[in-house]
Amino acid sequence: MFTADTVPPVEGAGLIRLMLDTLLTSQNDAVSPVLAKIPGHQYIPKVRYAMAKLLAGKDHKGANMSISYLQDVFTNCNSAFGSLATVLRSGTSTATSVNTEAVVESLESSGAANLATWLEAQKLLGTGQAEQALKIMSLLGTNNPKILTEMGLVYNSLGMRHEARSELAKAHSLDSEQHYAMDTLSLLFAQNTPPLAKELESLATQLMNSNENTIEAWIAFGHCARVQGKLKTALYFAHKACNLTIFGDKPKSEAMMLKALVLLDLEKFDEAMRHLSAAIKRDVKNIDLYELQIVTYLQRAKIREARAAVAICMQNLPNSPRARVLKAQVLLASASGKEEAQSILEEVVFAHPYLLEAVWLLISQYDSTHNYQKGTEVLKKLTENSMVPFHSMGRLHHQLGEFLSKTGMPAAAYHHTNIALTKQCDEAAVQVGAITFFHELLNRSMVF
Repeated sequence: MFTADTVPPVEGAGLIRLMLDTLLTSQNDAVSPVLAKIPGHQYIPKVRYAMAKLLAGKDHKGANMSISYLQDVFTNCNSAFGSLATVLRSGTSTATSVNTEAVVESLESSGAANLATWLEAQKLLGTGQAEQALKIMSLLGTNNPKILTEMGLVYNSLGMRHEARSELAKAHSLDSEQHYAMDTLSLLFAQNTPPLAKELESLATQLMNSNENTIEAWIAFGHCARVQGKLKTALYFAHKACNLTIFGDKPKSEAMMLKALVLLDLEKFDEAMRHLSAAIKRDVKNIDLYELQIVTYLQRAKIREARAAVAICMQNLPNSPRARVLKAQVLLASASGKEEAQSILEEVVFAHPYLLEAVWLLISQYDSTHNYQKGTEVLKKLTENSMVPFHSMGRLHHQLGEFLSKTGMPAAAYHHTNIALTKQCDEAAVQVGAITFFHELLNRSMVF
């Protein structure tokens, strides 16, 4: 490893190459003295970009400095659209003032319009308008694995796991050599009920065969081993993934989440929660980490800890609908918080009807309080809302049928339960329940 005393007297392009090689070998401690040897007039965009990559793997302050370097990269090289996209997605004050159409108007290629659309989508993501960004991205077609990957990641951030899994799986089918975001796909395969074990094993094998030195490959194998019940093996893979750090500094949040999940499976609760807390401190905007932490506390009836965790979550993600749903879940854990929780869930469902977790929690609350009339009104609106995922329609109609039956409307209940059966609901258990309920309604309607 290089140190301040051992940096060789290399000048010009050779010194820059030395610095880049140092980065690639994850010798972070050696980077600063190497950079100090580079004269200011040779601080070319490549060096600025390398510094941005280095700082992005550090704390929040380092991430902000990284964005500043990327802004300099684009200022000095107006074709560095990848750097610009990252700046736009950061949501900084500079990013919001960028005119994406003006940026590409000098380009004469046929892809200029698509590039402007892509950059505008990044800008929308930076300002928290993920739903609008998805609409714009969808205009770019469905045959580009990079676009499908980004759409999948946005869907996942919104809590739309079914759609995220679909887009990421399409991206993988189009480019099996791509590793980026495939750790997220492996988690989605593992999270499905039941887990998609065959798809997960196939993904993990392809990633490992493609490049065994990537974090994504080890994470995928970790999830695969966990699904198969091989927890010690899964823990080894998780540990390996955590050690394959980004530029030798910060473990990927996806790797740390895998390790926390395995530790929980091994009943090492305290160690798992310490691990999650460390992950959150490194990635304060990651809603998936908060969700695992808070839900785990609630499952173990640690309400005080859950309240403290959700307070931090709301502080760091004040505009996130998923954060508000987590707050509602914590409130539902105590009798005094149920009314406020219901109010929060109603607001979230009204504004973000695609967030099914909020929908099911709200419907469950109506059911437990016997507020079937209000539940019926909400369910009817949801079945007519185009923003609600189609794959949820079977369950929605089935629940609507149950509520209508409980309010003495068997004919209407029969109608919606029949619709539920034709929607080919994804969840087999719900469909079986709907069939049973359907026959009960059929008998009841004959009486009337």
